[in-house]
Amino acid sequence: RSFRNSFEKFIKKLSSRPDISEKFREIYDKIIIDYFYLYCDGNVFTKLSEFDKEKFKNELGLTTKFNFIFNGAITNEISFEDRKQIFRLILLFNKVFGDNKDVGLIIKTLNADNYSSSYMAVDKNRKLFENFLKINKISNNVYFIFNNQTDEQINMLYNMCDVYLSISSGEGFGYTLIEAALAGLPVAAINYSAYIELIDVTKIGHRMIKIPTPLYEVYSPFFDFEEECFPLADEEDFIKKVKRLYEDKDYYNGALEIAKNNRNKILSKLDKEKIVNKISSILSKCDDNRIILP
Repeated sequence: RSFRNSFEKFIKKLSSRPDISEKFREIYDKIIIDYFYLYCDGNVFTKLSEFDKEKFKNELGLTTKFNFIFNGAITNEISFEDRKQIFRLILLFNKVFGDNKDVGLIIKTLNADNYSSSYMAVDKNRKLFENFLKINKISNNVYFIFNNQTDEQINMLYNMCDVYLSISSGEGFGYTLIEAALAGLPVAAINYSAYIELIDVTKIGHRMIKIPTPLYEVYSPFFDFEEECFPLADEEDFIKKVKRLYEDKDYYNGALEIAKNNRNKILSKLDKEKIVNKISSILSKCDDNRIILP
């Protein structure tokens, strides 16, 4: 309540700029409140105590015994190059486990252009990845989910899997990594970007490169085209870490312990009272002389 009151006062101070005030209201209604409910209590994304993992896998038609999962939008399709590195993730996974019928990779994805799961959108994404798999001669152990799912269904997916795997080159917050960690999954990812403020990951090494040309037009406001400022997962370290997570039980159990600590860490840092008090304090200081509008 205190947060909403402070926010309403802030909105009133923007009355001379209805376009800006409406945008702030949209952020409040559609983003801030949604993620308060999703992450602060930890009731939606959580480790399920009574969950028949094998039954759920059978219902989805999965035959693999150990499964990695990635959940994220397709941010670019040109030359199969994207910020979240979905296409490269599939290639590297196939390089490690292409001949192993016991290990799978689940890709839960939508297209970031419209986040639609209509028949046409799903069919477009299906053909995109079918073409990619065909070009790269990948035929085993990669599963795709293109349709929308409820948060509860996504939580079940996390509980069904063994490791959340990401080589994304940048995340503003890293929602799905946080979700997976709350669900008790070990997270293997580049130790870079916003999510490392909330969780500890099995670190996949990376190097900084110049932003790939297909991505420059989209991300030029955020990256300097001439500087090496775009993180790219190191192939050798990726191979070493994911193989070890699968083959070395002690190493995997260590990752599980980190996962348990991650849940407590997230819930502590995203405590409702702490967030509300912090944002309310910031908003209360936004008098007419301090608001900076574009």
